[in-house]
Amino acid sequence: MTTTTEATPEVFSVKVGKQPGMVTIKKVSNGSTAGDVLRLADLDPRDHELRINGVPANVGQVLKPNDAVLLFKPLAGNAGNDAISTVLEQVHRLQEQANLTDAERANRLALQGEVTRKQADLKSAIERLRASISVCAQTSARVGAVSEIGKSLATEMAALPADLQTQCGAVTEQLGVLSAKLTELAASCQADQAAARAEVESKAAALQNAKDALEADIAKHRVSPEEAVDSAEAALAEAERVAGQK
Repeated sequence: MTTTTEATPEVFSVKVGKQPGMVTIKKVSNGSTAGDVLRLADLDPRDHELRINGVPANVGQVLKPNDAVLLFKPLAGNAGNDAISTVLEQVHRLQEQANLTDAERANRLALQGEVTRKQADLKSAIERLRASISVCAQTSARVGAVSEIGKSLATEMAALPADLQTQCGAVTEQLGVLSAKLTELAASCQADQAAARAEVESKAAALQNAKDALEADIAKHRVSPEEAVDSAEAALAEAERVAGQK
């Protein structure tokens, strides 16, 4: 099966301008670059950041129909590029939020709340696991200490006369009972630790599911760079219109 692609027209329209400032529409020929349309619009890209459809670009990039070629004046300091990216991201988010219905907005908030709750659940589960690991380590150390005491006592008792060994038998018996109880406690700790690990894994999976659901909702309503630029242009045009009326 052969896939056909739509041919680029010989002449098409693109948007060009500065931000903040006016944006115009220019006709360019197929194969024209960003530099070509900037010269056509009598715009100098020096000391500006060039973006095409909101993405950093260079003057040699070949244009496509309906591309938005915009120059952004760098902000003071060394955070200019980051600030521009932040502004564009805010435009995307605001336009995206404006496109949501009340029900969709409520669903978005619910999904965000679910992610927050799942993060808190996972944090609590991790704390419980850490506590279980600490208790298990302490219990294992006690079992080892009692075992060493028992071995030392048995060695010393072997050198005692028979009557003294009989008198010390009760001590040995009690030591054996203590060792058995500690061993039982260690086994219980291991079971608790395994359950805590399983809880962490479960909470982590639940958090990932909540994040996936939120990302899917965001992707479903995501605004394209072209739509974000159009929204910014409309806002600027409205601001200029209102300013002209005053």
